[in-house]
Amino acid sequence: MHLLPVVLRPEPGEMLLSWLHRIAAIYDVELQELFGTGIRWRDLAISPDEFALQSICRATRIEPRIARLHTFNGYFRGWPDHWATRCIIFNGSTDGSSYDPAPWIQVCTRCLQGDREHGVQFLRLRWLSAATTFCPRHQEPLLDCCTHCARACTLRCRHVGRLFYFICESCREVQEAAEGRKRRPGEQKAVKWILRFERTLTHALDGRHVDTLWAGPSTPHEFVRLVEDLVWALTRPSKIDPDRSPIVWFAVDSFPHSRHRLRAKVEYWLSRTTVTRRRALLAAVACLLIGPELRRVMENDPWTLTRGTSLADLAECLMDPFQEELFFRSRRWPPRPRGSLHRPVSSRSTH
Repeated sequence: MHLLPVVLRPEPGEMLLSWLHRIAAIYDVELQELFGTGIRWRDLAISPDEFALQSICRATRIEPRIARLHTFNGYFRGWPDHWATRCIIFNGSTDGSSYDPAPWIQVCTRCLQGDREHGVQFLRLRWLSAATTFCPRHQEPLLDCCTHCARACTLRCRHVGRLFYFICESCREVQEAAEGRKRRPGEQKAVKWILRFERTLTHALDGRHVDTLWAGPSTPHEFVRLVEDLVWALTRPSKIDPDRSPIVWFAVDSFPHSRHRLRAKVEYWLSRTTVTRRRALLAAVACLLIGPELRRVMENDPWTLTRGTSLADLAECLMDPFQEELFFRSRRWPPRPRGSLHRPVSSRSTH
């Protein structure tokens, strides 16, 4: 790999892959043409192998320690890999699906529009977090599809004059701030609640102090396991109908910017699904931890039914093997939610 005569500085918090796209745009070539085909490009955003990293650093004259800070594992130190968003590949010849190691890009279009005004658009590392579905700065929902053609975000950088723009690979349009529907009175309060929950989850993954509002006194590890286990339970087969998951009944249907109705059977993990489904799952978990008061706020309806508002309701909804698994997993939870997950009478009588 040859030494490049002109390179750019990475922006603070920029993905390594975004930075390399901007360098390639200077020379009006694709990444593979500039850096060679031997590098696994899809791994660069998450955790590049050492050979690829060293090759890039030699060509761009950047220190390896700096380059690592622009990858998911370097930016979110200590986070498990499964909290980085991943693409889904549906296999038509089988009933299942596999997961591409490429990142599933989600963006805040208002951030990108602000970048355009300053002449440099770039993709943020925080957009790779499966714990984030809203932009904390603009309080707007993140999108994982083009605002023009609605296809999955596969963005490419183009150099126009002295400006750098990320455009959709399919329709070649620059990403504009999405209009979306206007929020009804009261919906902003629901958005602030989910932002608070996502902030607490991010702090827990960082190993920082956890807001006691959600689960009482808890360690960061306990809180992360609690969220992971509740998402797991919400996506298992239900006792009522094995072809449906509990999320069908526990979803906050009217929560803004989430799917109003999820599929009957949601078999995805948080990092391997669309941002709208992930937003619906996190809203359901938040309501389970707080109770009917939060559900009424999320639904923006003071008279909403209180179905699916407790952890005991969730346990009762699961098939027996998964119910037992949930009780076993609850041993690792903070004391308050562990105590509220009492066994249903039908389950206690058999033990």
